Amino acid sequence: MNSRTRSRFSVATIAAVGLIAIAPGCIERTETIRVEPGGAAHLRVVFKGDPDDIRTGDAMLNEPGPWSVVDTWEPQDDGSQKLVRTATLTVPAGTKWPEQYCPENSDLAGLALAMPTSVRIEERPDGTYYHFTRIYRRRDWARVDYFRRTLVEPAAEPLQGKQKADVTPQQRENLARGLLQYEKAKALVLAQAASEALRPGLKQDEWLVLRQAIADVYDRIGIERVARILQMEDQQVGEEIQRLVDEVSGQVRQAIRQTLSASDATGSLGRRFAEQFEVERRRHSVSEDLQDENWTVSLELPGRLVGHNGDSVKGGVVTWKFAGNALCDRDQILMATSVVERQ
Repeated sequence: MNSRTRSRFSVATIAAVGLIAIAPGCIERTETIRVEPGGAAHLRVVFKGDPDDIRTGDAMLNEPGPWSVVDTWEPQDDGSQKLVRTATLTVPAGTKWPEQYCPENSDLAGLALAMPTSVRIEERPDGTYYHFTRIYRRRDWARVDYFRRTLVEPAAEPLQGKQKADVTPQQRENLARGLLQYEKAKALVLAQAASEALRPGLKQDEWLVLRQAIADVYDRIGIERVARILQMEDQQVGEEIQRLVDEVSGQVRQAIRQTLSASDATGSLGRRFAEQFEVERRRHSVSEDLQDENWTVSLELPGRLVGHNGDSVKGGVVTWKFAGNALCDRDQILMATSVVERQ
């Protein structure tokens, strides 16, 4: 697993039901875009939130690139500090806008959040029109989230509002079982995505044998072990879950190699599958990171605003607001058109 991709073996899920105090911090993203009459654009992005979330997030400006980045700190009432990362970039007229925050040569290119943007300038008899479009690309989510809702939520619901000490052994066991079943289902979904992405891919019988081998890794984990972890002190829970993540990840990789080696004399198929499986896991991790984030995007175009699909307009500036889960399984499309009328 890439060191920058935080594994979340249901830490966020457990935190959500109030059993432990390990919850990902919400990140506020404020994006400001100003387009000049000639077509050049000035971009300003402000990330505000927990320092670890910003520094380790996959859809952040954490790698050297064309942006100018400045970090400042914002004290909080509880004595903590939020990191405020401000990035600016000027896009000359006629050049391509960056589609991701990471550089094009980053190992996250193609995995992190994509937001292709264009400004089309159209000359008409009555004036010059500016057509702005930005698309925040959807993240595949429903295929995995279905299992969270059907396997984890029913076990978590009776625990809402309870202190850890008030959770009964049976309730803890039910949650442990639900979490294990969810993690197994998620691994199988991502493995199937990896299989479908390979060209040439696995034969159906090869895939079914491999599928069972991966499932067996999770079936060997005792429910009692997970239940014991849920009883531990908050910090220890996170450490033990991470230890379990590393252990399971290694066993899954080994299962892939051993299972595919029987029908893969060169070792190429097993290696390619393992690499693609890791890609799918990282892709899901990025999507998971985006769930607790919020966007405010403001746009100023030359001339008079003709139309838009934003949430509000003030002083000719269009603003959109949406949360990360708005990107689940559908594109978030921002559009606005203005005109500089001929005199």
